[in-house]
Amino acid sequence: MGDLIRNIIDIAEKHFHMEALPVDGALAHIGWVFGLLDLRLENRRADGVRKFYAMELTMRIPAVHQQGIAFYPDETTDMPVLFVDLTRMKNKTIAYVNTVALRDDDEYRRKHLAPFRAIAERYADLPRSDLPDWMQPHRNENTFFAVTSQDCYERFEACALEYAQLYCERLRACPRLADSAAREDIAAGRERLRRDIAEKDTTRHLLAKIIGRRRADRIFQEVLT
Repeated sequence: MGDLIRNIIDIAEKHFHMEALPVDGALAHIGWVFGLLDLRLENRRADGVRKFYAMELTMRIPAVHQQGIAFYPDETTDMPVLFVDLTRMKNKTIAYVNTVALRDDDEYRRKHLAPFRAIAERYADLPRSDLPDWMQPHRNENTFFAVTSQDCYERFEACALEYAQLYCERLRACPRLADSAAREDIAAGRERLRRDIAEKDTTRHLLAKIIGRRRADRIFQEVLT
């Protein structure tokens, strides 16, 4: 896996132990001859984390290097989902860094989103682009999304690592929920997000053009959500 992914895993491991989850061999590594395409996928779990995914996609023609991760909390853990997805191309950077709320109320935002605001403000100079329509409901004050020049990549990477550091600190300290109603709310919010990603994320269609629809669908259903 690439440096960004390894650095985030290192940050997480300093706060809690993560154990590997099995990924079907047909999906874990997909490669083409001459290194024209290399796709690697991992899943892990931890106390309070239902699933962590890591995805690295490298293509030679056109030149693309994409690294993505997400922390999905389990229903005992009242935390947002953390997404980091950075793509470096020949003359372009595509960046997505976000803390996605699983419940929508003022107390939740104050408790779980507001702590990331200081980091977001430190990187307020970074360019931002309009989010795709399906992602708009998941936008908040901590959301970064940009299609911009390659020279912004390192700043987005630094922002993502700061988000990961704070997220892992807060996850380790987050008390586990015993209340069944609260657990059900978190599980319902996670399922809504899962459906949005699996059904509406247009990158699934782009991936299907490269590796085939069946494998792309399985990756989104089994690995990325």
